[in-house]
Amino acid sequence: MPKPRPRPPGRRPPSHLPPSQQATPGLLVQRGLGLPAERLPSVRLRTHTFHPLIYQRMLEGAERAAGPGDLVAGIDRRGERFGFGHYNPRSENSVRMIRHWQA
Repeated sequence: MPKPRPRPPGRRPPSHLPPSQQATPGLLVQRGLGLPAERLPSVRLRTHTFHPLIYQRMLEGAERAAGPGDLVAGIDRRGERFGFGHYNPRSENSVRMIRHWQA
């Protein structure tokens, strides 16, 4: 039976990661998902598709209350609810749709 390989000597524990690799404070704060749809922050969609990823260029804007990791309601150009997804303003895939509204 082969022996387990030793840990490389240059590896540091996660608490000593450089700032670029540490999580941004506040991103990992848990938020409740039991809000009614009328109270969710919303993002306005310039164009939409039923693909699960909504790219940044497809967004017209987002409410100030929408933060990274928040559950948001997607609103189409007619002002109707399009669906729900997770919002990340720093990503090229700004909204990852969880559920599309029934047409």
